[in-house]
Amino acid sequence: AEHATARVPASMIEGVGQRCIDRRPNVRALAIERLSQLYRSVRATAAGSKVRFVPSAILASIHLEGGSNVAAVDAAIAAMLPSPNRTANAAANDTGAKKGGKKGKAAT
Repeated sequence: AEHATARVPASMIEGVGQRCIDRRPNVRALAIERLSQLYRSVRATAAGSKVRFVPSAILASIHLEGGSNVAAVDAAIAAMLPSPNRTANAAANDTGAKKGGKKGKAAT
């Protein structure tokens, strides 16, 4: 299934990225929040190439207004990363699949 972002021009998403360094704090905060949500939902899809710039755009805003944006940037970056539990479970599943695959080969 195609993600809706695939139909949005990359230039429009990049325009939102430029708002991460807007002089108005409310515009900046909204751009950071929405881009982090978008990044998390599409990074592993075909539309993921359109959002590769998002972590850099968000991090660029960290130095604005004397670093007062650090908490918002930290929250946005954390929201973009996979949860540690999900990552650990995926690694355990991969290890189990590999072990199971070896046993299956040895039995034949």
